[in-house]
Amino acid sequence: MSGPILLLEDEPLIAIDVEDLLHRAGWTDVATFSSCNDADEWLKANTPP
Repeated sequence: MSGPILLLEDEPLIAIDVEDLLHRAGWTDVATFSSCNDADEWLKANTPP
């Protein structure tokens, strides 16, 4: 699969399970965050102009 996926989840075990599910589904670029601020910073740095 192409393109990154942003996973925002504050429960660590759920985040691990979802990330594993995404990897098994073929997604290789998964960015996982537990806070909105960190996810927002990632989006600002990784979104094309």
